[in-house]
Amino acid sequence: MAQRVRHAPGRCMLRRPGSLCAACAGAVRRRSLLRVWRGALKRSTKETQACAWAALARGQRRAAASWAVRGLRPLARAVRQQPGHGGVGNWQYLAEAGLCYVLGAARRNASLALKRALEACRRGKAAAGRGGGDAAAWAGLRRLEAQALLRLGRYEAAFEAFAELSTDPRAQTPWRELPVAPFRLRHDLSLLEALAAASGPEASQAARGAAGLREALALLGEPPPAESLVSGNTITPLEDVHSGLDEGCSSTAPSEDACHDELWWVRLGDLDKLVLSALERGLYDRLSRLCPYPSERTAAWRDLDPLAENPLLWAEAQGTFLQSGFAVVDGFLRAEALAELWAYVREAPCFRTLRPGYLGAFPQDGCTHPLLRALAEALERRLPRLLAGRSLTNWWLFKCTPASRAGVGLHADDAAVNVNIWLTPDAARRSGGGLRVFRRAPSLGMSARDFNCVPPTQEATSRAEAEAAAGSMDCVAYRQNRAVIFVSDRFHRSEPFDFTAPWVNLTMLFGDRADVGSVSLRSCVPAREGKSLARGGAPYLHKRRVVCAQSCASAW
Repeated sequence: MAQRVRHAPGRCMLRRPGSLCAACAGAVRRRSLLRVWRGALKRSTKETQACAWAALARGQRRAAASWAVRGLRPLARAVRQQPGHGGVGNWQYLAEAGLCYVLGAARRNASLALKRALEACRRGKAAAGRGGGDAAAWAGLRRLEAQALLRLGRYEAAFEAFAELSTDPRAQTPWRELPVAPFRLRHDLSLLEALAAASGPEASQAARGAAGLREALALLGEPPPAESLVSGNTITPLEDVHSGLDEGCSSTAPSEDACHDELWWVRLGDLDKLVLSALERGLYDRLSRLCPYPSERTAAWRDLDPLAENPLLWAEAQGTFLQSGFAVVDGFLRAEALAELWAYVREAPCFRTLRPGYLGAFPQDGCTHPLLRALAEALERRLPRLLAGRSLTNWWLFKCTPASRAGVGLHADDAAVNVNIWLTPDAARRSGGGLRVFRRAPSLGMSARDFNCVPPTQEATSRAEAEAAAGSMDCVAYRQNRAVIFVSDRFHRSEPFDFTAPWVNLTMLFGDRADVGSVSLRSCVPAREGKSLARGGAPYLHKRRVVCAQSCASAW
């Protein structure tokens, strides 16, 4: 009796030269068809995904949900029938998680779709971890997981996810692809010198790192910081920094967009080998993993309320915002919380994002102090009519050094509510540093990439600001522990400043831009200029050249 043989392509026991048995030929055809089907599915899914994300970015929720559903139907069936392995399974899980996230966000944070996104992220991370792992897939899934957790209001788990992303090697940009700028090197050098002077467990490592950064600055022809930018409450103005930066704006700068007359940055891989070696010894962009902010100081704020205890203050702020879409709150944080945040911005190694002349600390950079989570939760309790159904979507710290006294340029944030808090002590202020909020918003249907591009020249910047100021403008003077709460998609910019310490602000965004309509400017009446209002005994300037007759409260 003939023995039954199991066949497989390439191992046919009955194979003759130039031919296969019928069983093996059928297997080859099925595998070929499967490969073609997977390729077609991948192409169509990528196209559908791009349309879904683009619609969500423009605030077109119905279209985003429609595209997401269209992409999920065949994809979910494929993921169930063909368990992921290697690259194919990774992209399938990533696509499923992304489309579920878009569907949940488009349906106003629908929990069922967001939980399905979380499940896809968990399955995908397990698949990406096999055989050494797919770093890009794991990082993308972890980011989606963190964003979905935010939308579900699970802030503690979201903060843990972002903290992991800031340190896990799989989520890091290749070191030689990172940008570097003199003002970033001076900032990190001051931080390392402060750590070395503290005589802690990282003192010797910090001293070696500081020596490496000083060598790198010397090789680049840039002056070191005249005095610490971060270790104390005051610094000496670095007038010589500007002359050094003028010389640095050379052909090595990537473009005129990054140059801005006195500022430049360049990719690490384009630098000389000697500079790269010095930066490696200087622990460039590795401080968050090697010298993290002390955990015993962050743990103390896990369950504490950082906001001021004054019910009347919050009731007034909420009522004012609901009437005009704009409110100012003085004495925003408790004294202990303010002191901890100011220490955090001076000592934490999370300022890793470069902007023209200033540094940013975003969630993925490691800006995950538990106090920030507690602050978001406390705000939702204090301002329920503003933030009900509008979860925390993003937050960051900006630190402007003398390299950019102009501050943060004109922009609008893609959210519903913007909470902006100033942290630098008033004693450091010589002039400026306030906020200009224009009563003009980008058109509906525009994405953040459309209305937040950096103007290529100073003339273009001035023209954009003049257009934004054509309606009305609210100007708020700087004061430490003062919060400005406004409709987030209104164009705004910080005022030029002269401080003896870094100008630092905290921004927290809640909800989606699609939750509110743009302020109509069709029906306007003249108003008094230079109207002075007071909050908590501290006056702030509130200019209105034109006031919209239509109330903003209808959107809330």
